Amino acid sequence: MPNVIPNSNEEKKVYTSKTSVYADLLRSDKFWRLNGGHKCNTVTYQMPMKHRDCTLERFSLLNPGESLKDLFVRYTGDERDELQSRRVLPKKMFIKRNYRLKQNEPSPTVTSHCLDEFVHPIHNRALTVRECARLQSFPDSYNFIGGPFIAPHIYKDVQDKYEQIGDAVPPLLAYAWGVKITELLEESRNAKIS
Repeated sequence: MPNVIPNSNEEKKVYTSKTSVYADLLRSDKFWRLNGGHKCNTVTYQMPMKHRDCTLERFSLLNPGESLKDLFVRYTGDERDELQSRRVLPKKMFIKRNYRLKQNEPSPTVTSHCLDEFVHPIHNRALTVRECARLQSFPDSYNFIGGPFIAPHIYKDVQDKYEQIGDAVPPLLAYAWGVKITELLEESRNAKIS
């Protein structure tokens, strides 16, 4: 995925030249039987987040595989107080917050709070909607219907795109279940015939 710069308000719509078997599968509308089977050529939902300077500084303190909890362990006493006074660290620790993903390793479970949970493995920013969708195995051409990227919960008819992603069964998992269920039904049917 192309990188986005926090606070730039610049959506990136062009894929990088890097690819993988997984990325090719998620771009393959033929596999997903979408859009006439064409390959997805434009990136959607690759919009940068707006982060305060103190949040960007917090992200810069995280090593791969670390979260906010680790920063509370690493920084104590006056050092923690100073970071909290500048709002780099919050007053309270949230265990499932600001986890920096490890490059080339599976991510933890994607939940409806994935915006606050994950930090990009290389860049000091939260993940975009499309990056979270990739973790969850949604095809790149999938269109998330509803409100803006982040919608206050006071709007009952508007569902946050991150929540849609985190609350969903991963499409490739659902596909694997479908393949296995079909196989079991076929075995059952053949056993009854014999």
